[in-house]
Amino acid sequence: MNARKCDVSALRATIEHMNQAFWRLMNRDFWKRHVQVGIRFAEIAGCFLDGESLNYQSTYLHFHCILRVSPSMHAGVKYVSELRWAEEWQQSLPTNRQLYETAWRGSGS
Repeated sequence: MNARKCDVSALRATIEHMNQAFWRLMNRDFWKRHVQVGIRFAEIAGCFLDGESLNYQSTYLHFHCILRVSPSMHAGVKYVSELRWAEEWQQSLPTNRQLYETAWRGSGS
């Protein structure tokens, strides 16, 4: 689950918005039906080299999530596609969606 690159000065607000969105996602019926327990980690990356020095003006924030889902999902029963996860994440985002990009990656970032 990602947010678009943001200016370092907007990082705190972006983290707060993403945390609120994740909280909304966890309180949706969708989550309660499919996830038994989960944990998320925020990763901030995205500085770049500007000549010989690092430029910390923009960052890239995303969550890594580890979810325990019902065992039947692994057998294909009530399987949830990446597209469905992305739709649920998008619906959980704050109304100012210009800051965000919907993404769900079951493996990787």
